Amino acid sequence: GPFVVQITGPLIRIVGDRFPWGVKAAILQTLKLLIGKGAMLLKPFVPQLQTTFVKALADPTKTVRLRGAAALSALVALSTRIEPLTSDLTNSLASAEPGVAYATLVALAGVLRNMPKPLSDATLDRVKAAAVEKLLVEDEQVDVAAASLVGACAKWCDVPTLLESVETAVEKGDEWKGQLAELRVHLSLLRTLPASECR
Repeated sequence: GPFVVQITGPLIRIVGDRFPWGVKAAILQTLKLLIGKGAMLLKPFVPQLQTTFVKALADPTKTVRLRGAAALSALVALSTRIEPLTSDLTNSLASAEPGVAYATLVALAGVLRNMPKPLSDATLDRVKAAAVEKLLVEDEQVDVAAASLVGACAKWCDVPTLLESVETAVEKGDEWKGQLAELRVHLSLLRTLPASECR
């Protein structure tokens, strides 16, 4: 119990220092494990942890970015400020280079799958639009992560309407790529929704 609290503060401070990426990745992994172990005890650290994990999404190293995304997904169960977090992440997608966009999409999908209560309709609509827009960019990892985020949105919104927006978006592009994007979205829906809703 108390040990979790004692170690979290120093780890948050250290991860901001100029350590090699391997050290940062290990600290992010440790913080994620501590969230799992100490959940409610870490409530006071949530704002600092959130800032730390969001910063990690823009790290030059892919491993650090993805550890940040995973940690953010775990933290969301404790966070009370999911709406502004989701808005900030969605806004950052517009100008993000592919590596950062990929990590941000992964983080958003994790947030939507793990958050305890829904977002406002306006914020959810912006997340959906951003995800659908990234389905057909020229980077396969980004495309896959965007499909995963579209699937995660299905937990909180009307699925037929969501699929219509995907169809409309992919019609504008290359036919084969469009079919691939739709297939990825359907696979993501299978991961997100209970079996009864996928029939």
